[in-house]
Amino acid sequence: MRWMLLPAGLAACATTPTSEAVSVGPAIFRAVDVHGPDIEVAGFVRLVNASGKADRLMGISCACAERVEIHNTNPEGMHVLPHLDLPAGATTDIRPGGPTHLMLIGTKQGYRAGETVQMTLSFESGASLSAAFTGVDNSAEGWKAAGG
Repeated sequence: MRWMLLPAGLAACATTPTSEAVSVGPAIFRAVDVHGPDIEVAGFVRLVNASGKADRLMGISCACAERVEIHNTNPEGMHVLPHLDLPAGATTDIRPGGPTHLMLIGTKQGYRAGETVQMTLSFESGASLSAAFTGVDNSAEGWKAAGG
């Protein structure tokens, strides 16, 4: 999916079945000028599970960072989630200001607003989706502008 103004639509992943039940959009991340092993960048995405069967987001990967984690913030602090439940027939927003976000850790280059990176989302069902995430200067404004 997880910069040269690629469309934010879905693309098939050749190694595993693509998810026809889950759709993605909007998908954004905070643009940063720096990169390196200690740089962490927040990402946000809407996942729509149009099927009658629940699924789980099990992981995210991209060539843009060493790893991508699902984080949840609560009164005790920030925690890595092993998965994110996607109820049947429901929309799940990982949005700015919410308790959950994606964290790109160890970015491999700086990213400007408007640039996109492809990220692959893997699901418990065995399916995966590739999605273009667009860099934004301000996460809340970028989310709103992208239709979130």
